[in-house]
Amino acid sequence: MAFKAGQGMTPGQIAEAMGGDATGGRVGAQLRKYGVHLPRRGDDDIMQLRWSRRDRLALEEIASKRQHDAPDIAVIALRILIAEPILFGNLLDEADQIDEALRK
Repeated sequence: MAFKAGQGMTPGQIAEAMGGDATGGRVGAQLRKYGVHLPRRGDDDIMQLRWSRRDRLALEEIASKRQHDAPDIAVIALRILIAEPILFGNLLDEADQIDEALRK
């Protein structure tokens, strides 16, 4: 159930996939009970990414100091970068230079 929620399925879709007497309401209540976040409605989209444990822990530390969770901080940072395309481009250029130097 939690895996399907993480894949972006709604409680109704999960209930349908489970079959039996499962309902969207029951599935949603069970997921919330165990702290599984459900996808939001509207124009939100789900994107899974692979990142290092070190980076995740660093972001969680930053987030805890700001009383947010790590995914919220990641979205805030992304929105800032999208709003500032020159800054974003400069940071990507710098990351490319660092990658090149590390490969030598």
